[in-house]
Amino acid sequence: MAFEQPSYPPRLMTRHHAAYYTGVSLRQFDKECAAKLWPSPIKRGEPESLKPRLTWDKGDIDRVIDAVLKGDSATPVATRDESDDFASRREAARLRRSKNG
Repeated sequence: MAFEQPSYPPRLMTRHHAAYYTGVSLRQFDKECAAKLWPSPIKRGEPESLKPRLTWDKGDIDRVIDAVLKGDSATPVATRDESDDFASRREAARLRRSKNG
């Protein structure tokens, strides 16, 4: 099945759509998700499913982008884990980058 970008971003986006929406490749989006720069995906489908469909909420992604653009590192990101916040994720990513390069 070929990836087709819709004419408008859906509220819940697949990995392909979320990467396209944020302007990065799938590989880069995966790296940024692993670094917890983006909110956690929503697992959809049957609870007993071994391979749930993962979707990202457009609103959650927009809040992260807005916080970055404002330079407001203390703004918590609306994620499934309320103890997680953007400032700690950005600092962790900065530390990893300084170790790697």
